[in-house]
Amino acid sequence: MFSLSLPTARGAVRVLRGSHITPCIQRLQSTSSGDTPVPKELRIPVPWGHIAAKSWNSEGRRSHRLFGVHGWLDNAATFDTIAPLLPSNVHFVAIDLPGHGLSSHIPLTMKYHVLDWIMEVRRITQQVLKWEVFDMVGHSFGASFSNFYAGTYPETVTKIVGFDQTNFLPTPDKDQAKFNRNCFEETILASEKKASELRLKPFDEYAKRLVESLNDEMKLSSAKILLSRGTSTVGNGLCFLSRDRRLRLLRNFLNFNTKEVESVMAQVQAEVLMLKGTNRNMNRDGLEDGIFDLPPPNYKMIPVEGGHHLHLDYPVRVIGHMCDFLEYGSPRTVSKL
Repeated sequence: MFSLSLPTARGAVRVLRGSHITPCIQRLQSTSSGDTPVPKELRIPVPWGHIAAKSWNSEGRRSHRLFGVHGWLDNAATFDTIAPLLPSNVHFVAIDLPGHGLSSHIPLTMKYHVLDWIMEVRRITQQVLKWEVFDMVGHSFGASFSNFYAGTYPETVTKIVGFDQTNFLPTPDKDQAKFNRNCFEETILASEKKASELRLKPFDEYAKRLVESLNDEMKLSSAKILLSRGTSTVGNGLCFLSRDRRLRLLRNFLNFNTKEVESVMAQVQAEVLMLKGTNRNMNRDGLEDGIFDLPPPNYKMIPVEGGHHLHLDYPVRVIGHMCDFLEYGSPRTVSKL
């Protein structure tokens, strides 16, 4: 039986249970063809619930290990079209960051922060997967996160591939006190919103709105893939976004000053490849393309035709660059994606 924890007006947690509440992931599970690798769903226990993940090619001994991090407000399904193209000797694990996708929301008395997510990735790779060294792939915020993780644990990450990376936004030192106060107040207000304020819409309407929010860059089929893991149904053909509403407060969990960002990025030892969409036509909350000043030979960028979700929309256009850079060998051929 599926359950979902939602905030109530008094700051408690309301748990909805029942067969009438179903993760929309079930909508697309039956579409896998016979020659497409089927991922395993993982549930990694944490004190507040679990972190969900998808694992491809986990059976037997694998030559390569790849860890995936999705973009802001997305989920692990962002890799659903490119993962089947990876060679069979690559064990690929992609998580739903806390509060995203099928992962549990943190308690209402807590605040999301990217440093906590770095700690969870460390815990998962070291204690659960038993990976000492691995590569990383990330989309948008997930690409920035991968760099930040590699700067924190430089001895663990060999190479990083990023898809259309967006920039962290450091907070000026002089604004830190005011910024902290705003973060706290906004988080408290978001936590107090009633569960009854959930927006119930048909699944297809949510998919259409997602495409429109990205200035029609994304394919409708890609939007449905993401939302299949990011929505839950309540019956009568209606569903709601299951991610934690506090995640909308983007700047609240990216609270760094410029010196902090520069200090961490200076520690990155991994080689970094960024694949940038040439048709990118979006600027969400002021996130720009600036990335970080990673000096050669660590960093290089290749333009690829496509929008912000180029890897999800057009996996065949990026998989060759990705496998060549990571030295994984030839991509796998899958007839239906």
